[in-house]
Amino acid sequence: MPYSQIATDRNIGIDYAAMRNYRLSRVREMMDRCGIGVLVTWDAWNMRYINAGYPTVPCRWAATMLSILCRGDEPILNATTVMDPFRLKDYYPWMPADHVVKNINSGKMAFTEPMWAGFMDKIEELRKQFGVEELPVGLDACPMPQLVAELFAKRGIPVVVPTEELRETRSIKSVDEIACMKISAAIAESSLYEIQKAMHPAIRENDLVAIGVRKQYFHGTDEVVPPAVASGWRTNPMHCDYTDRLIMAGELTAVHMDAVCFNGYKTSLGRTFVIGRASQEQKDAYAQALKLMRDAIAAIRPGRTTADIQAAWPDSPVFWGYSEADDVRRCARGHGIGLIFEDGPWFSALDGHDPVTLQSGMTFALETWYGPKGADFGASIKETVLVTEEGCQVLTQYPVDQIIEIPLGQ
Repeated sequence: MPYSQIATDRNIGIDYAAMRNYRLSRVREMMDRCGIGVLVTWDAWNMRYINAGYPTVPCRWAATMLSILCRGDEPILNATTVMDPFRLKDYYPWMPADHVVKNINSGKMAFTEPMWAGFMDKIEELRKQFGVEELPVGLDACPMPQLVAELFAKRGIPVVVPTEELRETRSIKSVDEIACMKISAAIAESSLYEIQKAMHPAIRENDLVAIGVRKQYFHGTDEVVPPAVASGWRTNPMHCDYTDRLIMAGELTAVHMDAVCFNGYKTSLGRTFVIGRASQEQKDAYAQALKLMRDAIAAIRPGRTTADIQAAWPDSPVFWGYSEADDVRRCARGHGIGLIFEDGPWFSALDGHDPVTLQSGMTFALETWYGPKGADFGASIKETVLVTEEGCQVLTQYPVDQIIEIPLGQ
């Protein structure tokens, strides 16, 4: 398993060319299986998956950047991250030069039929050029879905929405994708360690967030999501944000390193801390959260399903002291993770989604929480796991056996 971030003359590190080829081949297989002639995506992470296109955060809202993949052709990237796409071509030497463009108009600001004319003409041109006129066009994350569907209908072009099929395509990771996730897990652990070292009475939640963000940038992460830091009463029920609240000695503090990223690939890591010593009641609550996590991990094996993970958790909200399932859906749950942080499949202790079969190469984020109803503390744990041929590998390896105590007076 490669770990090097930088390839050298004696160490290939992560083979990004192989990773791009793997991802593109899986998308092509999905298109063949689903009978799609042309696939268009405006989704930032699906663009990255198909041809390594990277819409920066300011470019995402307008949705003017897109990727097009036609059967028999290489991916086309309509790039808007630089003024001149010819310079952007220097960043994508694996793509034909004429496949990096910026003149295919679309997006959230394209309100009328004439504003989509160039896009529609381009799709028709590709369908004719590559002989896929009888096959539907796949539209993923289309920014103006009703208008665009009407425009295709006017031209007699069938349309499908392959969002779920793309989710399934992304779910099985290659060895290089897994290597990226292992590096992102290490970055999450490094950032959490910096936060742990900085903890002292009266430090603010947002101070810890700043320390975690700074460490992620130090490691060269290309997307940064601020950690969630919740202390004291904000851990019950669990708050997934941060404030300027002062953290006091003896209070539990939950730190969630969510969507820590390397080369687009994300992990999830969460631990519970206390400045000073944990009380027995706090330890008991943590023991429940830890058992929920370990029971879920033990249920993960190839050939089993997400229903088997759910079955390892309590089947009643009464376990958490509540009567309504909606009140505890986040107390024991999981979801896919990779380029997209909260990817499918999604499952929780009390949700009856259709079971998904576990396969080697799938990665999941698991989250468990427990706290006595009405108490001013709760314990939270998050892990990222990989389904292997032998069972389950936990990618996040930060200490988890007990609440992490920050000693005072030493």
